[in-house]
Amino acid sequence: MNIDKWLKQKSKYWLELEGILKKVKQNKFSQLTTNDLRRLNSLYLATAQDLAFGRSIGISKNSENYLNNLVIQAHNQIYSAKTNGDLSLWQYIWYEYPKVFQRFLGYILVAFVFFCAGLSFAVYEVENKSDFVNAYTAPGNPILPESIKKLINQHKMWTDSIQGFESYSSAFIATNNIRVSILLYILGIFLGIGTVVILWLNGLSIGVVLAYGYKHGMLAKILSFIAGHGVFELMAFFIAGGAGLSLGWAIINPGQYSRLNSLRIIAYDSVKVFCGVIPLLIWAGIIEGFISPQVKISETIKFAVSIFTFVIFMLYLLFPRKSSFVVNKEV
Repeated sequence: MNIDKWLKQKSKYWLELEGILKKVKQNKFSQLTTNDLRRLNSLYLATAQDLAFGRSIGISKNSENYLNNLVIQAHNQIYSAKTNGDLSLWQYIWYEYPKVFQRFLGYILVAFVFFCAGLSFAVYEVENKSDFVNAYTAPGNPILPESIKKLINQHKMWTDSIQGFESYSSAFIATNNIRVSILLYILGIFLGIGTVVILWLNGLSIGVVLAYGYKHGMLAKILSFIAGHGVFELMAFFIAGGAGLSLGWAIINPGQYSRLNSLRIIAYDSVKVFCGVIPLLIWAGIIEGFISPQVKISETIKFAVSIFTFVIFMLYLLFPRKSSFVVNKEV
């Protein structure tokens, strides 16, 4: 093996790690970004691997000492870094989560595309095949349950039965949606295939209801029901799906790392972005239980709630802001 060539290829990553550590050592905390902190962890793991590999191929003592010192400094920073406890929750909610969301935006958009693919396929099939609504996604699991089909035929909403049982319905809906979101995330480890299937099936189910409702003059009522809670619920599914797809992609395309380390690195941030799903689904469950099915609340108000929640949520996630944090100054 050409040791000099290997050292040259790897040196840019070591210099990047050294640069981040210098910022900390010189107390230049304002120059550190959230991405620097994420890279600090991944570069530390990679450099530790390089140190072990370098020893096995017989790199010079100077190179070995340089890498060993770099690994020790990075280890001390990562495992002794302290955040200000009084501000940590606020920092996570206001600064950290939007930045993590933005880093995962590509995966989230891909999750959205898979969902839309299932929805579009369902709409096309219902429009062109009258018997598609009688199909099954799995044995004993019809695309459109017969009970809902009958109610739509009678121009009634299946959600009318929720009224009077709002608290129970809200808790049940939130629990079920959290279960689906967890599956969207953890099944991503199977090369993302499990996540794609669930996204597609969820899009398929909603597409069938919308298309069948449209054929029977119920589309406006169905959309007004979905509108109130749909922003939080669907965004939660897309975020969970994006987090799951990131796990699959880390295994498919590990880059310079081993597949295990690539998965470990992406999991560090994917867990952060997934944690935002839980409060979203709790709020979605509350709205779906107490607002969405209420016939006393006009469709206009429900659509207004949808627009308001979407605008506020997008501003929270995408509005640029500077982060501030406190790290341990001893390296």
